[in-house]
Amino acid sequence: MSEEKAISKSWIEKRIHEKAVKRWKDSINTAYNQLKDSVLGGLIIKNPPQNWCTPSPLNALNDYYTDTKEKTFSTIFADFDEYKKKSIEKFEQEETDRLIASINGVKRFCDDNHAPWLYEEQ
Repeated sequence: MSEEKAISKSWIEKRIHEKAVKRWKDSINTAYNQLKDSVLGGLIIKNPPQNWCTPSPLNALNDYYTDTKEKTFSTIFADFDEYKKKSIEKFEQEETDRLIASINGVKRFCDDNHAPWLYEEQ
């Protein structure tokens, strides 16, 4: 039989952060794909990350990991790292708000005096 683990504040905070980071990575991939598929996709990246052998056009980086795409954006945008941090914090707040709304929904359900099944004898 599997042992049930208690939900703690740190466990919830960790899951909220993981969801926020996933939203960030999904957003980066979407933005990158839209940019590379646009008229700008054939442009050569002027200051590519140091680990690249040669400058490449945006549309040549289709299968690279999110980290490579983030490095590319950080060479283009001066405030990329600060923007990333603020975006993840915003996503964390949105995930927290969503969780609280869900908890409030359960509370309203349980507090509903018009729910006869809550008062039936078993």
